[in-house]
Amino acid sequence: MNETTNTRESIPPYLSRKIRFLSFFTIICVVFIHAYNYHDTYLLPTTAIQEGKQICPMIQFFICNAMTRFANPLYFFISGYLFFAGARRFNASVYAKKLKKRLVTLMLPYCIWVFAWSAAGILIVNYCKISFPVIDAKIGLLRDNALKAFFSTPLPFQFWYIADLFKLAILSPIVYLLVKKLKIFAVILAAVPWIFDYSVPYMPNCDGILFFVLGAYLAVNCIRFPGKERPVKKTALTIAVPVIWIAVCAAYTAMSAAAAPERALLFAYKACCAFGFMSVFIIYDAASGRIEKSRALAALSSCTFFIYACHEPLQHMIFQRVLEFTDSDFVHMALFFGLPLIFAAFGSAAGGLLRKAAPRVHSVLTGGRG
Repeated sequence: MNETTNTRESIPPYLSRKIRFLSFFTIICVVFIHAYNYHDTYLLPTTAIQEGKQICPMIQFFICNAMTRFANPLYFFISGYLFFAGARRFNASVYAKKLKKRLVTLMLPYCIWVFAWSAAGILIVNYCKISFPVIDAKIGLLRDNALKAFFSTPLPFQFWYIADLFKLAILSPIVYLLVKKLKIFAVILAAVPWIFDYSVPYMPNCDGILFFVLGAYLAVNCIRFPGKERPVKKTALTIAVPVIWIAVCAAYTAMSAAAAPERALLFAYKACCAFGFMSVFIIYDAASGRIEKSRALAALSSCTFFIYACHEPLQHMIFQRVLEFTDSDFVHMALFFGLPLIFAAFGSAAGGLLRKAAPRVHSVLTGGRG
């Protein structure tokens, strides 16, 4: 994940361990985001819970669309920080090396996994005669315009992040110049479309742009942030931020259940993301001693990419098929909590076994990640 020797030297051991764990934690959050299994499974910032004020859909929504939504911003932030960390200059030669590396670490795994899942989806739908609306729609897009669908709306939909990260790598000279010349104003500029949830077609989404720019801003300008070398001390502020985060998430969930106006839902959603983003750093610092001593977490966090790559669309297919036979809240909740844990254990074990048995294959499939 680290770029060069200079990058590794520029990141203190404590921050390196923190980044490794938070990367793993964001992947688990992403699996839970995709585990929402009531009627409207494609959750947006302005989604209103179709079931209204029913407790089980509200619990799932609270976790999926409120508490865990810091995950993508956090991952883009970490990626932006690591991309530029230790870069004393950013000339054409450095840019070419970084872009060449990302063809191997991002686009090669992307193409392999998206092709494999697309082939599996076509086989299941066309030859096994098993229909899944989401998969059917993705295959339809592939038939209409294969190249566009492959890179814009992949069948394993979580891979949009990898595509956006490569786009940001392409745009990195612009990012570098903006954060170097405009400094904090570059972050403010990127925050405007994020607040209003506006993304330009075929460009990285607004989450990716803002938080990649924020990570780049800290790295390029050598700005230290709390918790870089040691845990942040407990203060009234560090206690208040996670409390506010939980309160905002609860309020956003209640607003969605009550079908509040879309603009109100959007701003509440963004507040969930912002407070969640700050809170996970604070919470890690508070629990870092126990986290770093846990062998189970160390083992799981060493194979995060396989969890990310394997969970969808299989998780969606499983709960969709099971829920055809029952609409019981108990089954909804059992699937919601059970499937992400199963995929986390399976992905971690599969990644670990492949890394031992065929390290070069593992490296190609993961882009050299865990």
